[in-house]
Amino acid sequence: MKVEFVELEGIKFVLLPNEKARSLYINITSAVGSVHENRETNGITHFLEHMIFKGSARFSYRDINHYFEIHGNSIDAYTTKESLTITTTILPDAFEGALEIISDMISNPLFLERDIENEKRVVLQEYNELMDTPNEVSYINLYRAVFDGHPLAFEVLGTPETIESFDRDMLRRRLGEVFSRGNVAVALYGRIPADAVEKFVRYVRLYDEFAPPTSPYPRYRPSMEFQRDSSSGCYVSMGLPLFDYDKDKIMVVNSLLGAGMSSLLFEIIREEKGLVYDIHSFVDAYRDVALFGIYFAAIPDNCSRVLYEVKSILDRLPDADIEPARRKVISSLTIDWENPISYVSAVLWEYLTTGRVLDASGVLERVESFGRDDLMDHIERIARFEDYSVSVVGELESMEWGLRV
Repeated sequence: MKVEFVELEGIKFVLLPNEKARSLYINITSAVGSVHENRETNGITHFLEHMIFKGSARFSYRDINHYFEIHGNSIDAYTTKESLTITTTILPDAFEGALEIISDMISNPLFLERDIENEKRVVLQEYNELMDTPNEVSYINLYRAVFDGHPLAFEVLGTPETIESFDRDMLRRRLGEVFSRGNVAVALYGRIPADAVEKFVRYVRLYDEFAPPTSPYPRYRPSMEFQRDSSSGCYVSMGLPLFDYDKDKIMVVNSLLGAGMSSLLFEIIREEKGLVYDIHSFVDAYRDVALFGIYFAAIPDNCSRVLYEVKSILDRLPDADIEPARRKVISSLTIDWENPISYVSAVLWEYLTTGRVLDASGVLERVESFGRDDLMDHIERIARFEDYSVSVVGELESMEWGLRV
């Protein structure tokens, strides 16, 4: 797939034309997210994501939704710790109308008081539903344990206190920061109009440049987070930060340890021992750090035994056969990047955050070349059980002693 790169008016464009396509995919991503908030504004980026859909000077929320659902498959948005993204897939002849609406959503949102108060209730319900899910709470608390004192510890939604505090002035300020020159990139895939880039910059005007704040990471010390819950199980997330990591290598190590049903954690603890329903490892990769983690859920009486088995597997990790894991990563990336929307989105993020062009063939060749020695530094760091922070949600009396394995 041949990707074209253009930069105009402070916006980076990633274009993947397909003249045989009958639709046009649009991805507008800002590299400003919850990690660029503080304790008082935590959640404002996510709240802004909601509010730009509530209506603008020229288009009501109904106009917005109806246009994109009639001329495509809807318009959506999501916020992460490092970004805010708007996506839609439309028919090509609706491109100019879509730009008119998106431009007004970004440039002239109304932010009416009644809409702000209504949306606070919506987001508080979203927050409550999240906090009613024990596995999600365990994951959220793990971030607090690992990144305490840093904005990465913040939940993307914010807290009930911060959500209640949001007002029009805060939204206006955040709008200019998120949709600012130098922080936004656009990916287009499909039947792309010949003058798409020129039309985009003509319709969509970004705000003045904004340098997202950075925060130093406190010295990491493993810690534990416990939260009592009335559910019948225990939900355990454990993890550690990797400040100097290789994204390709950590993918292979994650595949080896706990990604998929052929991983060590799943084969031994789920299939051989029957101690859990779900156990897996994961990597949350950010620009200057990654969180490597392990998650499982078990009945309280099995929790200590699962932790013992996890430790045993980590102890043996340096001797494990890496070949199946390496092949899994190559297969997974190949299949994922065969999907043009997945591929162009990955290219967009790499280009926006690093200025580099994602070389898919180069990544696959590099992973193919990895031997045990190439991965050993990452394997040894991940294998140190004592370096993990642990977050537990459940019946604590049945579990606390088991965490001291």
